[in-house]
Amino acid sequence: WAPGHIPAMGRQGAVLLDKDLRVLTADPLFYASFHVTPAETEGRMIGDLGDSQWSGPELKVLLQDALAADRSFEEHEVDRDFPGVGRKRMVVHGGRISRTAHPEAVLRMGFDDSTARRAAEEALRHTEVRYRRLFQTAKDGILILDAHTGRIIDANAFMEGLVGLESGDLLGKQLHEIGMF
Repeated sequence: WAPGHIPAMGRQGAVLLDKDLRVLTADPLFYASFHVTPAETEGRMIGDLGDSQWSGPELKVLLQDALAADRSFEEHEVDRDFPGVGRKRMVVHGGRISRTAHPEAVLRMGFDDSTARRAAEEALRHTEVRYRRLFQTAKDGILILDAHTGRIIDANAFMEGLVGLESGDLLGKQLHEIGMF
């Protein structure tokens, strides 16, 4: 690694920390993603960056454990508002390192932005809830069939009333078996 440069560990970049959890350097992706400069970042404690978004006790414990027990960590979520950037949901990962161009560097911490993925998951859940409500409250009998076997995989309450069977009795049957068709 060249001095002042570290390879990115994730889509949002990475930082190198010393034993006191002070930022030694960050990669260009980190600076660009969080709209900060090296002057605003390097030499500061990780928990003091920005408006202290990285000061959570859980993250500090992970970093201290990584130092003390030479253990890495993955999938730690940080959900914060970043100045000039807005709300981001970050997945943080990192651990001890041995040799870099920075002799004081002992930890590397990478960041992946999961904001868009989380928003998509939330939108999907919302859509599924709306669909389920519409399906269950429809005043038409609705059956959902498996495309390959022709067996019933779901039925709404109105259909149960039409055929006089409960959902559990409908599931797995073919249309000719429920006596209505």
